[in-house]
This record gives sequence, structure tokens and C-alpha cells, in this order.
Amino acid sequence: MQNFKKQVPRIISIATVLFILMAGVLIGCSNHPTQEDESNMTSGSSQYEAREWINDDYDQDNDLQENKNIERKLPEFPDATFQVREKQSFFEELTVTDASGEKSLFQGMPILNVYLADLTGDGLPDFCATVAMGSGVIDTHVLVYDYAADKEYLLEDRMVYDYALSLIDARLIVSQSSWESGEELATGDLAIIDGELVGIGIDRTIP
Repeated sequence: MQNFKKQVPRIISIATVLFILMAGVLIGCSNHPTQEDESNMTSGSSQYEAREWINDDYDQDNDLQENKNIERKLPEFPDATFQVREKQSFFEELTVTDASGEKSLFQGMPILNVYLADLTGDGLPDFCATVAMGSGVIDTHVLVYDYAADKEYLLEDRMVYDYALSLIDARLIVSQSSWESGEELATGDLAIIDGELVGIGIDRTIP
């Protein structure tokens, strides 16, 4: 009986340690993103670092041709040739020529910048652009074109907010400004969540 009493504190202390360890494992599992969370939200791929492709300072671009067309190829799409062309003054278009022929990907008045980033998580670059558009009333929005899947994503609140992209530390940052005053309201990482293009942390409530 005496030996049993001596063993009781030891048994209790072992049980306490095991309980703490199990609690730690459970907390860790609850804080770790699930596969569903990771599939629902994509803000870039570690295998493809976001980078600037084209900006609106065309006269500083070594690839600029006399007819104001920029033609480039990407190693990820070896059979495709991409071109930004000026169709009319301030009206520009990004096209691709591949095995299917020539196709317009998107347009702008003008296309202010284009970045390459893997927002869809397929390991291939998506075209992420700031585009001005409108007839009479111009606003800016953010457009992502997934060439591999032939799909377009749009972040736009016409005549309420303007949106623009910038590249900071290999991260694509979207800024939201008041369309009326031009005042910057918020910034956040560009991401695709549940199939929708968003700026993380940016409130799109219509005032």
C-alpha cells in the first residue's frame, strides 16, 4: 500500500505532461490552414515570384518599337507571342499569337502596367494589370488574366473606387482610392478568394 501511495504522484505528473502535449497538438492543428482554406485563397505561388512586365513609361522601354508596339515572349508559354499595341491614342490592347491564331486578351485606355504573378496557384504566370477604362467617365480597375485557363478576373467598383497595382518586395499590392476625390483609402495584397479577385483587408462597401 505504501509503494502504491508513492507511485500516485508520479502517475499524476505523467498524466499531466501527456495532457499538455496533447493539448498543444490539438491547438497546433486548429491553427494550421486546412487544404480547403489553401484552395480557396491564392495570393501567389512560392515557385513563381511576382515581377513587373510592362509599365506606362514606354519611352524608357528598350523593347519599344517605332509603331509603339511591345512584343515579348515568356519561357512558360514558348509557343505564344504577347504584344501590347496602341490601336488609337491612349487606347491599348494586349494580344497573344499562338497555335490558335491571334487573340485579344484585354484592353485599356490605356493599360497602365502589367505584372506577372501566379495568383491561381498553377505554377504559371497570370497577367495582372492596372487598366483605365470608360467612355466620357474614366476609372481605373485591376484585371487578372489567366492565359493558361483563358479566364479573366476583375476588381472594379465603377464611379465609386479606383484600384491600382504596385509591386512591393515581390508582392502585388492593390490600392483603393476614392473615385471622386482621388484620396487613397486602403491597400492590401492582391488575391483570388473563392474565385473572386480581391484586395485582402480592403472594404468595398458602397458609401
